[in-house]
Amino acid sequence: MIYGRDDDIKKLNQLYQNDNFEFAFIYGERKVGKSALLNEFTKGKQCLFFSAVDAGDIINIEQFSSVVYKFFDIPTTAGRFNSWKSAFDFITISKSPVKYVIVLDNFFRLLDPKMSNRNIISDFVDQISKNSQIFLIMSGDYNDFTENVIKARSSLWGKQSASIKVTEIDFLDVSKMIPSFGLEEKLQFYSCLGGVPQYYSKIDNKKSFEENLFELFFKESGYMYREPEMIINRYIREPQVYNSIIYSIANGNNKLEDIVKSTKEERTKIGKYLSSLIQYNIVYKACPFGDDPTTSRKGRYRIRNNCVEFWYKYVFLNRRTIECGNGNSIAKELTENNNYLEGVDKSIALDICTQYLMSENSKQSLPFNATLFGRWWNSKYDIAVAASFKEKAIIFYDCILIDKINAVEKLKSLLALRKEFKDYKKFYFYLFSSQKFSKEAFDFENANPDIILHYL
Repeated sequence: MIYGRDDDIKKLNQLYQNDNFEFAFIYGERKVGKSALLNEFTKGKQCLFFSAVDAGDIINIEQFSSVVYKFFDIPTTAGRFNSWKSAFDFITISKSPVKYVIVLDNFFRLLDPKMSNRNIISDFVDQISKNSQIFLIMSGDYNDFTENVIKARSSLWGKQSASIKVTEIDFLDVSKMIPSFGLEEKLQFYSCLGGVPQYYSKIDNKKSFEENLFELFFKESGYMYREPEMIINRYIREPQVYNSIIYSIANGNNKLEDIVKSTKEERTKIGKYLSSLIQYNIVYKACPFGDDPTTSRKGRYRIRNNCVEFWYKYVFLNRRTIECGNGNSIAKELTENNNYLEGVDKSIALDICTQYLMSENSKQSLPFNATLFGRWWNSKYDIAVAASFKEKAIIFYDCILIDKINAVEKLKSLLALRKEFKDYKKFYFYLFSSQKFSKEAFDFENANPDIILHYL
């Protein structure tokens, strides 16, 4: 079963049902579920499905030949195509009585500007665009797509009917993948695995969060033990400074000056490396809601992938201990007395709340139609907002993950934000919690009609 892809499948089916030739790009981070999406979409359809390997043309053309021959029911004794052009020419002149899908998976890597394939593939698209029986899908890695299609100004860009970015699934869909666990354990899993579906397929539902954490991250043979390092090293050739920066951010140094101080590197050097990490979609820079990102001096750097952040925070400097066979002690320390839930990054908690509000907004279930979502902070506050400047309406929201925080005091703090946003006329206040709210909190909600309490 596939989770969180209903909209993407609906869009692909709409394109498939059209009477014209259609061409779509599908791209996203590795292991985020692009191939699973394509497998689900092509079920029950005539499909020529080819997945390129990280090798040269000779191997890929040989594999592509086998796929094409099988689809058109041609004996393999015919021999392989001698070039991409001859393979594509064959498809162009071949007829099919029914509409079919051609999937070129992991294909953006073959569009490298240094290779001659780009023009050949572009010509192929032009030729088959005359055939209304074909739906062509080209998919691959986010960075390959960015570098080899958009930045390289490929002639393919602009010929597509649609471009679909496959992102991580949200917390609600993650929860459906691990139904046997309670809310707190689901939050813990999400905070260290994010929304990458493949990671959740490695969870043993018969084991506890602590046992799974040990098996995945704190064991040398664990599936996640080297995964984040492989993500980073795929794009980075000199990891020392990059590792120092990512480790610094993972441990709470979000401001440029704090990263410089903790790494003891020059400011200009750190700025350059941060720009590369942003380009590779590993780190992003967040600015307070309402600030101009180009001029704001309050920016904070955050790691985009939950598992990368977790790995640098808890695994990176503990590899010696783990490789000596003592990783279970780290997993135990993290999970006993709910220590790990207390340490869950607030950004992750607010991301989950934002996912919920955006879903409600799409169903028109919020007090107004929110057109802007973001974070806002100063020396006293760190909260999230959803707003409509047109309607002069705004929602302030925050989250409580542990019961040591008083909900009523948190609500009073949110109510005081009115004076900080004088351009708005309508104010609403949402408080999310992983714990049951107290009677005092519900009484406070009943006395203030603009307050909404929500149990995660």
